[in-house]
Amino acid sequence: MMRKFKELTLEDLAERTGFTKGYLSKVENSEKAPPVSTLLNIAKAMAVSISELLGESRESTTLSLVKKGEREQMARNGTSFGYSYETLAHKYPDKKMEPYILTIPPRIEQHPLFQHQGEELIFVLLRYLGIPAWR
Repeated sequence: MMRKFKELTLEDLAERTGFTKGYLSKVENSEKAPPVSTLLNIAKAMAVSISELLGESRESTTLSLVKKGEREQMARNGTSFGYSYETLAHKYPDKKMEPYILTIPPRIEQHPLFQHQGEELIFVLLRYLGIPAWR
């Protein structure tokens, strides 16, 4: 049972979800078939997916291989300035970071500043195209 595996009491789960202990007990013992929205709430409270909550296992992985042709183009703040963003790990489950390849055009008129919360890793690769990279 997922709740016990997570070392949560019915009371803990009730506090996190807003459901009563009695209702949660009935759901656990299959006396009550809850709607998907309830399952979502319970899964979120236990930091698992609905699939995991229902007992479906998920394969564990330590890497994400995304080939060049599999990268997805993303619309981000810089696209209006000519930047392009491609995903590098969109297939990786439960990632803590969202890695992208950011391509900046060789000649850019504006140098906008973008700010966001969270962490960022920047890996810079300069390719010589006959245009000076730094002015």
